[in-house]
Amino acid sequence: MKEFPIFEYIRELPPTTAQEEVGHTAWVFLHTLAKWVSNDPAAQARAFELLKWIVRTQPCGACVTDGLNYIEQHPFNGNFKEYISNFHNHVNTKQKKEFIPPTKSFQPYFIKQKSPMQEYVFEVMISMK
Repeated sequence: MKEFPIFEYIRELPPTTAQEEVGHTAWVFLHTLAKWVSNDPAAQARAFELLKWIVRTQPCGACVTDGLNYIEQHPFNGNFKEYISNFHNHVNTKQKKEFIPPTKSFQPYFIKQKSPMQEYVFEVMISMK
């Protein structure tokens, strides 16, 4: 299987930095996907399958376990946007971070400094248009 260049970048990061980098980039991607994914039930289901894959591939073992537990305990309701908002607030609550009201959850993420990983993800997203 072909390895993407971004994985080399992630391997070189200290573990806590990798967790933060991958986690933040995943949330940016998931919120962007939720904002733009079609309301078609098949598209919503594919987005949810992608969420499960992203959760399973996080570099933080506790994050994977907690994420999979959340998914198991909160079945997908067919509305990816609502699901991502609730899921992210679940994580924020556990980390004692700010609760984000659903009305603000999909305003554009303003990234002050893009990392190589974020640049790579945005390039991939743009190429998928």
